[in-house]
Formats: sequence, structure tokens, C-alpha cells
Amino acid sequence: MRILGNHAVLCGKQLEIDNFIISSAHRKRGIGEQLTKYICEHARKIGCDTCELNTYVSNTSSHKFYMNQGFIILGYHMQKLFDDV
Repeated sequence: MRILGNHAVLCGKQLEIDNFIISSAHRKRGIGEQLTKYICEHARKIGCDTCELNTYVSNTSSHKFYMNQGFIILGYHMQKLFDDV
């Protein structure tokens, strides 16, 4: 990462975690933590610079979970919905 003025420029190889959901019946058992650790270790082994993910703004429990795993919030993922879709 390079800092240019007050902007960070991120580049390199990333692994994105997508659709990572632990069934509510199996939460609070350390499964998510173990899987996240395994995924991030794998990302590092294959030469990734970062492990990234998106989570909904309203999903505060996931924010807490991922921040406890060492993730930081960098910004917002934005989307425009079309009425005709």
C-alpha cells in the first residue's frame, strides 16, 4: 500500500471471501473463526497481499466478528438498483 496525500492506493493480489455464512444452529462454536483463519492463511500461502470481504452495513454482528479476526473497515461497497430489474 502506498499513501498519496490523504489517499491510500491498494494494489496487489487479494483473496475475496464471498457468501461465507455459518448456519445459525452452528454459530458461537468457533467454526467461523477457524474457517476465516484457514482462508486467510491459504491466501498468504498463495501470495496474496490481503484477504477481503463485503458485509452489509446493517449486519453489525458480522462487523464485530470480522474486526475480532483482524479485519478493518476501509469503505463502503455501493450499488444502484434499477426499477426495471
